[in-house]
Amino acid sequence: MSSCCGNGRCDAGEGCTTCPGDCPCTGGSTCINNICNAKQLLQSGDRCTNSNDCSSGYCNNGYCCAAGTCCRSDSECSGGKACISNTCQSSGVKCADGTPAGQCSKSKPHFCNNGNDVFACPTCGCDEGSICTMSGICNRLQCSDGTPFGACSSNKPLSCNDGALINNCSKCGCGGGYLCEAKSAVCYQKPTITIISPSENSTVNVGEEKKVVIRGLVSKGSGENVIELNSSEFILASYNNLTGEFSFENVSPVTKGLNSVAVRLIDRKGNILASESRYFSVVDAPQGNNLYSLQDILWILVQIALLIFFLAVLLNFILPLVRGSGTGAVDFPPSSILLVEGKVGSGKEEFCLEIIHRTLGRDNFAAVLSHDPVKEDGWFREGEKSRVIFTKIGPDINEISWSISKVLTAKPKGIFFNIMDLLMPKYNAEELTDFLSTNFKKLRDAGCGAVFCVDKGVDEKNLSAIEGLFDGVVEFRLQEEKGKLSSYFRVKEFKLKKMDANWRRFK
Repeated sequence: MSSCCGNGRCDAGEGCTTCPGDCPCTGGSTCINNICNAKQLLQSGDRCTNSNDCSSGYCNNGYCCAAGTCCRSDSECSGGKACISNTCQSSGVKCADGTPAGQCSKSKPHFCNNGNDVFACPTCGCDEGSICTMSGICNRLQCSDGTPFGACSSNKPLSCNDGALINNCSKCGCGGGYLCEAKSAVCYQKPTITIISPSENSTVNVGEEKKVVIRGLVSKGSGENVIELNSSEFILASYNNLTGEFSFENVSPVTKGLNSVAVRLIDRKGNILASESRYFSVVDAPQGNNLYSLQDILWILVQIALLIFFLAVLLNFILPLVRGSGTGAVDFPPSSILLVEGKVGSGKEEFCLEIIHRTLGRDNFAAVLSHDPVKEDGWFREGEKSRVIFTKIGPDINEISWSISKVLTAKPKGIFFNIMDLLMPKYNAEELTDFLSTNFKKLRDAGCGAVFCVDKGVDEKNLSAIEGLFDGVVEFRLQEEKGKLSSYFRVKEFKLKKMDANWRRFK
């Protein structure tokens, strides 16, 4: 946020505290709530099809309004409610602070909806020093760590983007020992080069073939980087950018005696990312005196060690499938929206996080929206956390809707929601259905899967009402076996394809 943007004018979607005064909006945009909007937004009571078309940021029942069920006349309200401020309200009802139903509270941006206090700043406004978002909440003009909007945090590579701290190493740079991945804007550990053979200060017998081979590994292979050796006597013989293995071979006789070479990894801009030097001596010994065989044996041992490592990883993945236990035995279609329900301690949270972990894969992004994301943070490895967006949310459907919209801008492939236990007792079935239906559309439009976790027994009536909205429902139970509790799960229902509904042991 600034008092005047760039060249003195604001682009659509950009906020300026003084627009349209010192900083008017461009391209016919209209300044509403200090944000330049590219089109004229609809007012309360106007017909609408999408919440983004309303100045209140809320569309329901075909009309724009502040919250709840929108209307233009009493006849459009059920249960004896009256249409007040274009919202269906129970006459005579007040919120805890005394605000009548259908009116804004003196405490911005609160709105009294049938006795329930909700956020509606596009209608009720914000306190000074805050900006109103289209989801109805007021955002301070800085992020949680005190970083101003649009500025870089002291914790690289985070940038304060409309109240959310996001990875942006292209703008904010990386810490020591890390480099910036331009496509994802995420920092990754600086690569290293290890020359395996010849060993340092060793003697190489070129023999009859007059051949010298430099072999090694790069810790992070990339098709965008180039590996080279600083000697015209050698050429690159092989380079696997997945495993990082490389080899150089001489194309002309190598000088006898002491030699020095340097292998370098260079990016497209010519920057040296990593470098490793090696000293070795070259001799031409009589036939049968094979000094070079020791290096060959060393390289063979390295290859065997790599093969054992990859076999171990493969077996670790295959064994759960063979046994038919654990989350690996169930394959849900991409972009599925699931509800996982069960008692406390049944393993449902671990099941949900395993789905997100598998969605994360090699290059995908994922997100965790939770009332306590610190618990989920410990489930991911350090190298994976840079591709997971952790967001703390409270039990407010307007706040959660805004968080979902914000997270989807990072284009994650899967989101874990751990908040339903707090939402179920707070809202009725109609409000929960509207909330889930609206946000499920956002997820499907973005091609993003999601898994929601809920404790069974929190609110069975609301649980029954919302189960049918999900693509599938997975149920967990605990069963006593030999004096110990074992966890089992089954696919209770699934709409997208036929699934095995038998109970499976989870752990």
